[in-house]
Amino acid sequence: MKKIILKILFIMISFVIFSIYVEAAEKNTTENQAVSNKTKNETANQATNQVSKEEQEKKPTETLKNETMYVQERCNIRESYSVDSNRVGGLDVGTEVTVIAEYSNGWYKIKYDGGTAYIKAGILRSTKPEIEEPEEQPTETPEETNQPTENESNSTLPENNDEVDNEYAELINEIGVLPEVGNNLADVLYGGAIFLAVFMLFVVRDKK
Repeated sequence: MKKIILKILFIMISFVIFSIYVEAAEKNTTENQAVSNKTKNETANQATNQVSKEEQEKKPTETLKNETMYVQERCNIRESYSVDSNRVGGLDVGTEVTVIAEYSNGWYKIKYDGGTAYIKAGILRSTKPEIEEPEEQPTETPEETNQPTENESNSTLPENNDEVDNEYAELINEIGVLPEVGNNLADVLYGGAIFLAVFMLFVVRDKK
C-alpha cells in the first residue's frame, strides 16, 4: 500500500515539475519572439531613414529663373523632373515658354496651362528656331495647258472679224451693191428683156 502511495506522489510531483518547465519554455519563447520583432522593426526603420536621407541627398538643387525660351524640337513635358514621371502634354517646335526654375539634373520648370510642368533643358534655347514651310507648287492639268484660255480665244475673234469686214467693204465698193442684190437685179433685167422682145414681136405682127 505504501509503495502505491509513493508512486502516485512521484507521478504528481513529476507532472507539476513538467508543467512548470513547459510554462517557462513558452514564456521564454514569447519573450524571444517579441525581442526579435522589435529588432526587425528597428532595422526596418533604420533602412527607411537611410533611404530617405539618400533621396534627400540625390534631390537636385533648384535655381530660380524668369526667362523666355523657345522649343527646338517636338517634345513631351512631364509633371516632375524625370522621364519616369507622368506626361502632362507636348510642345511643338518654336513654342515660346517661360522658364521659372533650373535643376542640377538637366531639367527646367516652366509655366504651362495655368500651372507648372517640367522639360529637359537641352530642348530649350534662348533663340527662336527657323521653321521652313513647304512651298506649294501649282498643279496644271493637261486640258488646262493644251486648251487656249477664254481670253486668248476671244482675242483672236476681233482680228478675223476685221479682216472679213474689210474684204466685204472692198467688194461693196467695187460693185456698188451687195452680191445677193446684184444677182437678183440681173435676173429681173434678163426677164424684162425677154418680155420686151416677145411684146415687140406681137406688136410687129399686128402692124403687118
